[in-house]
Amino acid sequence: MEVTLSFKGRQECVSLAPGAGTDDLYETTAVRFSLDRGTVKLMLKGKQVPRATATADTALKPGLKILVMGSVASDVDDVRAARSDPTIRSFDSEDAAARHHLQQQSREEQSVWGTPQHPEYRFCRFEACTWQSFGTRPSSTTPHAFEARNLLLKLAHDPAIVAILAEREWTVGLLAEQDPIDDRLQEKMEGGGKRLLGYNTNMGAEIHLRLRSHDLGGFLPYPALVDTLLHELCHNEVGPHNDQFWHLFCQLKGV
Repeated sequence: MEVTLSFKGRQECVSLAPGAGTDDLYETTAVRFSLDRGTVKLMLKGKQVPRATATADTALKPGLKILVMGSVASDVDDVRAARSDPTIRSFDSEDAAARHHLQQQSREEQSVWGTPQHPEYRFCRFEACTWQSFGTRPSSTTPHAFEARNLLLKLAHDPAIVAILAEREWTVGLLAEQDPIDDRLQEKMEGGGKRLLGYNTNMGAEIHLRLRSHDLGGFLPYPALVDTLLHELCHNEVGPHNDQFWHLFCQLKGV
């Protein structure tokens, strides 16, 4: 039986002996076009010709034109022999880097409480303001961003906060320090007030808290920060400051 093979515009007519199977056709194709055997595919009417079958069991008929797909063996050998680019990470290296990052993150997220967050209902990331964001370099007059981050970690790992998130099944994508002198945020205050202590974006996607005092000389009292955080957590469920909101706030405070 004769069939025509077509590969990248080149055509070859091959003859199959009586009783030959499609494995023979695949082998012949690889030889004729110098293809890597593992990459060869024979396509007939949009479907791949199966291997290891007798030609009588397939739709092969004399005079058919079969499309050949595959990679030239020399090209495959060149790729296999080429040295990997040292500037590009392999998949194994990427996995190792990801594991290392998680290990570092778990160490970094320890707080003064010494207790972990819930594995699922938690604050996922933390971000403190740097002097570039609010225009004051770290000095003796304003705490460093490292201290602000540690304060965020303390809030997130507070046993009461951890219990609330677990009970309510809340997850917050980002807990961040709010820019203390960002007028654009103050404009979003309800009633046009001049003090914005925090805000919740997209019902828990991000929560920003104002940590520093107005003179930037230190941090606001910790109980006040907890109250603000509880307030913003309430917005995970209730948007407006209505009776339902304040009832939930009182529940979280245990009043």
